[in-house]
Amino acid sequence: MAEEKCVFCQIIDGSLPTIKIYEDKTVLAILDINPASEGHVILMPRTHYETLDQIPDDVLVFLFKLAKLLSGIIKKVMKATGINIYACEGKSAGQRLPHFYINLIPSYDDNPVSAEWERKQVEPKKLEEIGNKIRDEAKKESIKLVTEETEKIKKKITKKIADESAKKQKIEKKKEDEEMRQMKSLIGRRIP
Repeated sequence: MAEEKCVFCQIIDGSLPTIKIYEDKTVLAILDINPASEGHVILMPRTHYETLDQIPDDVLVFLFKLAKLLSGIIKKVMKATGINIYACEGKSAGQRLPHFYINLIPSYDDNPVSAEWERKQVEPKKLEEIGNKIRDEAKKESIKLVTEETEKIKKKITKKIADESAKKQKIEKKKEDEEMRQMKSLIGRRIP
């Protein structure tokens, strides 16, 4: 039996109706049909990704740039006094559908919406231990990232050098061809 598409994928392919706010080949923004407040927009990549780390960087950058743009528009149009920009990953974090999405939820003075949580007390020693674990893993990952970015830059530079070299060779060849043409022309004039 074929696996059923997630609700957002069904909205994206047109199987389920929705009120679209913005769409292009990469992302879709829709009004939430059960909003936390009026003007609640859901922004998602068109390709099915369950988690943030699965999303390609270029799509992720565009998604958050659009979130920035739409949040300002929502606040202005809805006359909201604030906006919650909220994403959940995993059921334990409140992700209701297995498709990554960003909630843009306007908040109003007379009807505030907030993502409050119970604040916990953690011993300083435990905080330091957690901080060290996260920092150590981040260092490992940042080294990978820097290495990947360095390789991308090297490839771009190598390609640019090759392109410039090919361009230079083409110019030189054109110049040589022109000089040869001129010499042939001169030689042709001198022969009786």
